[in-house]
Amino acid sequence: MKLIPPKRLADGDKVASISTLWSAAGDVSYRYLKGKERLNQVFNLEVTET
Repeated sequence: MKLIPPKRLADGDKVASISTLWSAAGDVSYRYLKGKERLNQVFNLEVTET
């Protein structure tokens, strides 16, 4: 089987965010929100939650 490496991410690409954190009744962790914000600000990626 030949592995195909993914293309490098570019500005404006959409990425999925998967969190292993448990959140009660939709209470989202501060650390998760900061990480999502930094992905957008530092790497200019559009983050979608899964």
